[in-house]
Amino acid sequence: MRIAHITYTYFPLVGGGDVYVESLRRALEARGHAQVVLARRSNETAPWFVSVPNPLRGLPAEFWTHALGLIARAGVPRAQDAIIAHYPVYALVAMALAPRARTIGISHGVTWDDRPGALRSRIKKAIARAAFRRCAAFVANDSNFLREMGLNIAPGEHFFEQVAPGRWFIPNCVDTERFQPGEGLAQLRALRPIIVPRNLYYNRGVHLAIAAFARFRPAFPDMRLVIVGAPGQRSYVRALRSLVRRLGLDDAVVFWGPVPHADMPAVYRSAEMVLIPSVAGEGTSLSALEAMACGVATITTDIGGLADLPTAKCPPHAESLAETMRVTYPRRAEVGARQLARVRETFNRQHWEDAWSRVVESVG
Repeated sequence: MRIAHITYTYFPLVGGGDVYVESLRRALEARGHAQVVLARRSNETAPWFVSVPNPLRGLPAEFWTHALGLIARAGVPRAQDAIIAHYPVYALVAMALAPRARTIGISHGVTWDDRPGALRSRIKKAIARAAFRRCAAFVANDSNFLREMGLNIAPGEHFFEQVAPGRWFIPNCVDTERFQPGEGLAQLRALRPIIVPRNLYYNRGVHLAIAAFARFRPAFPDMRLVIVGAPGQRSYVRALRSLVRRLGLDDAVVFWGPVPHADMPAVYRSAEMVLIPSVAGEGTSLSALEAMACGVATITTDIGGLADLPTAKCPPHAESLAETMRVTYPRRAEVGARQLARVRETFNRQHWEDAWSRVVESVG
C-alpha cells in the first residue's frame, strides 16, 4: 500500500511525536508498505521525506499554519492509497486535499486542556471531534482522548483493541531491546540525578519539577535535578531560570540541553529517578515508558494518558510531587523493577506493531 504520513516536525528526532513517526514508518516499511513523510522543512535528505513550505514559519501558531503549506504539496497525498495524519487538524486537511485516499487520524494526547473553556480550547476540541468522526480509522494513544470523544473506557482498559468501529486504542510502546537496564554515563551519574526528560514547554510541567525538587532536596543535598530537553517556549525558559534563582537552586538544577534520541538509553540509565511532571496535553508518554524500560523508578502526574501507565502517580501539584518523590526514592529499586516488568509485558513494540498492522489492513 502507498501511504503518506502528515505531521509537523520529523527530523531531527527531538520529541516523542517525531520518534513515533519514524518508528511507525519503519514498522510499516518492514511489512512492505511504500511511504512518504510530509513535515516541516529540515535538512533531512531521505528519499521518503517531503518538505512542506510554510510562508508563515517563525510566527505564532506555526503548528496550525503548517496546514496551509500542505496545499502546496497536495499532489503527494493524492497519489497515496492511505494517509496517516498525526494530529486531528492535519487529518481534516488530508481529507480535503485527497478525498479518495483513506485517512487514518492519530491523537498524541489531548491538546485543549491547557486552557479549559477558552475559545482556543473549544476550537481545538471541535477539530478533534470532527476528525474523529470523519476519518476512515482513528487511533488514540491514550484512553483520556477516547473519553473526551464520548467513549466509555476507563484508564488502562482495552489496550491494542478496536474500541468502536474503526476507532482504536493503541498506547505508545517502547523498543525493550534498545531501552533496557545497563550502565549510564559516568559524568551524569556523578550528579546523582533526578532526570526530567522534557522539552521546555509549559505543558510539560518542568516548573512543577523544579518547585517539587526544592521541597525534596533538603534531605538529599548532594542530588541534582537534571532537565534533558530542547528549549521550546522562550518566555517559559526565562521563567524557569528565574524560578531556579528565586528558589536558590542555581547549584542544584542543571539544564543539560537536548540529547539525540539514540543516546537517551544511557541518559535514563544514569538517573536515580525520572520525573514526567506534565500539567496538560499528555498522552501515554514515550519518555516515561523509555525510562521504565531502563529499570528506573518513574514518577508522573496523573493527567491525561499518564493515567494509563504503570508509573508512580500524583496530582499535578508541587507538594504532591515532592511527597511522591520522598516516598518513592527509598524504594526506587523495587519500584523500578516492578515498572520494568510491566512495560516489558504490556508496552513492548511487538504489540504496537501488530496493532498498527491491523489498523492499516482495515482501511486497505
